[in-house]
Amino acid sequence: MRAQWAPAEKRAGGAVRLETLLTGFAALSAMMALIGWLWPLAALLPRWAVGFPAMVPVTSALVLGLCVALWANGTKLAQASAAAVVVCAIGVVACRIMGPFAPVPTLAPGIDATADRASIGTMIGLGLIAVPILVRAPPRLVSLMGSAAMLWSLFCLLGLLFDARALFDVPLLSGMSLPTALSILALALALLLQHRAQCWMGILAAPGASGRAARQGVLVALTLPVALGLGLKALVLSDRLSVALGVALMAGIIMAASVATVLAISHARLLADTTQRSEIAWLRTVFDTTGVAAMVFDAAGHAVLANRLAEDLTARSGGPVRWLRETRFFVPGTLEPLTGARHPRALLGVHDTRGRHYVGWIDPDRGERDLGLYVHQVDDVPGRGRITILTVTDETESWSARDHITRLERLDAAGLMAASASHEFGNIFGALQLSADVGVLQTEGAVRAQFQAVSEACLRGTRMTQRLLDLSRDGSDTSEPLDLASVIREVEGMLNAALAGEAGLMLDLPDQPVTVIANRADLVAVLMNLVMNGRDAIRDRPGAERLLWLRLGVRDGAALIRVIDAGAGMSADTLARATTPFYTSRETGTGLGLSMAESFARRGNGSLSLDSAPGTGTRVTVRLPLAGTAVQGLSGDARGDSPDLAGLTLLVVEDDPQFHDALSAALLSLGVRAVHETRAEAALARLEAGEFCDVLLSDIRLPGAMTGIDLARRAARQMPDLPVLLMAGYHDRVSRGGDAIGAMVLRKPISLRLLANAIRILRPGVDAPGPARPGPAGPIPPQRSR
Repeated sequence: MRAQWAPAEKRAGGAVRLETLLTGFAALSAMMALIGWLWPLAALLPRWAVGFPAMVPVTSALVLGLCVALWANGTKLAQASAAAVVVCAIGVVACRIMGPFAPVPTLAPGIDATADRASIGTMIGLGLIAVPILVRAPPRLVSLMGSAAMLWSLFCLLGLLFDARALFDVPLLSGMSLPTALSILALALALLLQHRAQCWMGILAAPGASGRAARQGVLVALTLPVALGLGLKALVLSDRLSVALGVALMAGIIMAASVATVLAISHARLLADTTQRSEIAWLRTVFDTTGVAAMVFDAAGHAVLANRLAEDLTARSGGPVRWLRETRFFVPGTLEPLTGARHPRALLGVHDTRGRHYVGWIDPDRGERDLGLYVHQVDDVPGRGRITILTVTDETESWSARDHITRLERLDAAGLMAASASHEFGNIFGALQLSADVGVLQTEGAVRAQFQAVSEACLRGTRMTQRLLDLSRDGSDTSEPLDLASVIREVEGMLNAALAGEAGLMLDLPDQPVTVIANRADLVAVLMNLVMNGRDAIRDRPGAERLLWLRLGVRDGAALIRVIDAGAGMSADTLARATTPFYTSRETGTGLGLSMAESFARRGNGSLSLDSAPGTGTRVTVRLPLAGTAVQGLSGDARGDSPDLAGLTLLVVEDDPQFHDALSAALLSLGVRAVHETRAEAALARLEAGEFCDVLLSDIRLPGAMTGIDLARRAARQMPDLPVLLMAGYHDRVSRGGDAIGAMVLRKPISLRLLANAIRILRPGVDAPGPARPGPAGPIPPQRSR
């Protein structure tokens, strides 16, 4: 960083500043000295006191040159003046070293040619000021050389004040005059003041109480030692005090002053710490009024501040730092554990992590929760450097409320039929999926390929079930991370079928995932509505290009879904009312398509925009904010290496025989011992009898009077620390009750990887399992209910 060598009028804004007065003082001293050399009646002007050396004309000229350089700061004139001063100073020093240097002839009488000369010390002081101006030095060099010139001039002034003859005996200072020393001091202070923003002079020039206290302290520090020194000198010269005692007294005074300085600094530091604690308490009070859990971390990841909600949230985890660093977070919807750079602890790193991030968390009191982590980083905070402000909001209820509004808009009859069918399909495809996953893990070659084919068929069946649930009021009732590119590819066939050959569909999709938080069913419905609107617009314009473009892009942290047609377009009046519910310009339209699309975008904190004109077609853009980095790069692949779950015992309650057999075999392949029951009452009897299990895994809908939720609630009374994992074919009112008791609910069909991830979340010790518990290697036959 270089010093700000700006012109003086731009820096000062036309105001008279202290550096201008100091420079004017030096210029006035130089001009008075010149007058004294030329006018006999003013012979005292160059020396200011009888018996002291005079400021010679060469020195006066150099001082005036430096005044010009400081006044013209930042210009070529300033550099030229500084260069002339440096060259002349070097010439004077060379002449003094090579031989005596005589003063310029004068008309004034009584001049002592042996005392009135240009001092080498004068040239050193002027050179220390001129060089930074000449080379436009960086701030550190300006501060160093300006401070050196100031100290040099102060030493000369003190020497003249206490023992001028002894000072003149020093070769470098022979001929140093009082006006010269004062002029060098004024010019050095002016140079430092011009660059006070980059040097220590800024402390003295600061406004307010701190600057005023600094100026008063410096004034006392400069005047008190001089006054004491003069007093001791007078006592010594009058034989009232010996030299040794004078030195001892001065040492004692210096010691007392040093102790007072240390105490003053300590007191100031104590006041600063007290003020900082008060500010933190005030900020905590402000954060408490926001209604969100707020935490502030410094650059090292240490907690600086946490409000009351943050302390309540993290109390059972050992505080904000341990909660953020050690909690097992996962991706909402997939239960994929967040590790490494995807874990929220990475939000405290040095990289830019501003924005919002969504994670899943098992609250010990309320079960599975969806959290929104909002990160804001502030740089260059005084005394702290870089800080990270993390606010945590519970998004579970807000997402549920938005999804509930959406569900009310769907058809009840079709929803009930789809939900009933999906429950049965979930068991069927679940049994096939688990069996195929086990086969993939345990076989090789052609047999493994056959199992993979079965698994792919199950995935197709799962997507078919999902489409049924999309029509259901009890279908997918939660927003989740969605890769827009993957969803659009999956529904491409359905969209082409809806176009029925009246228009072609062209996709322009990125190769990388584009992940947002949205409801899949609503997204599919919006895509269908926009494509159908484009088809109708093309139909209304004879001769138009029968082609629709569906494009996906990313800009400014948001995903952009664009549907573009070359249809009839819209007039300005139609465009202004296009998103109004039930407004349509067609006889057969319902007027709900664009309204639903805008509502979907708004629920996802996004927006919808329209660009259209008659005869030019229409471009509809849906903007959705991208999901946080924590949910990027997820894979729904259920295959891969199996986690080490050996030694765990699960109590499985499932009434469907095929699904139960497949589930038991899948658990056995993971090293898990499964205890099977078909009714909740029998499973509860096992628990009441004291039988041990690591996890209770139960279907929600069971035969008999007790549901899986009733079983989980009764089991919590018997074994409060027993983790509960529930399964449901679809989410109706009963199935959603699992969230109220703090249990995790899995949607059928369940892949082996999803099941293993859920067990790892509920039983953290499986990452470092101990010795397997004794017991039979396979499932335990169920006990008969009495």
